Amino acid sequence: MANSKPSPPKSSRPPLLTTLFALLFTLLTAVGVYFIRIQSVITPFSQNLTNLVEAQKLQDGSCLYTTYTGLEPLDIALTYLVASFAQGPLGLHEAARIQQIHFLLNFFPTVVIMNVEAYRSRNRWGFLSFHAAWATLYQTVGGGVIIPFYHLVYTLLTTKKTYLVSGGAVPPPLGKSLLP
Repeated sequence: MANSKPSPPKSSRPPLLTTLFALLFTLLTAVGVYFIRIQSVITPFSQNLTNLVEAQKLQDGSCLYTTYTGLEPLDIALTYLVASFAQGPLGLHEAARIQQIHFLLNFFPTVVIMNVEAYRSRNRWGFLSFHAAWATLYQTVGGGVIIPFYHLVYTLLTTKKTYLVSGGAVPPPLGKSLLP
């Protein structure tokens, strides 16, 4: 009697290439964790930021508002955000300004990729379809961790040929709204 079990579809890319991509994205995720969560605590930047918030003044002496919603825990978080992001637009720190411009220019393609993959019919109700969850993770954990992790998940989910032949179309109105 022959084995009636169908064989699983072969990978759409060589297993070695998938493994290399997976290792690369895992390494980038680990590097992101180090630089966002570990190194930032041991550098003077976080202490300088705390000093600004406690003094309620920016480097140029201008007042730093500390009440935004009336909810103290949320106001503290917002004050830290304002203290860290105000330095670039106010011209207080040239390197921060350049980094923020770089971030904004490179953030748009990331958002577009995540949205396009979320709306593909083959990703419906899959890990990639919940772009709001990915955005929440991006904001709370950090893009340096989440973006490589997202691509790791994408790499592992797209190894089968069945993924490539199943509905990859994006609804035309969505495509037009993302890329006018």
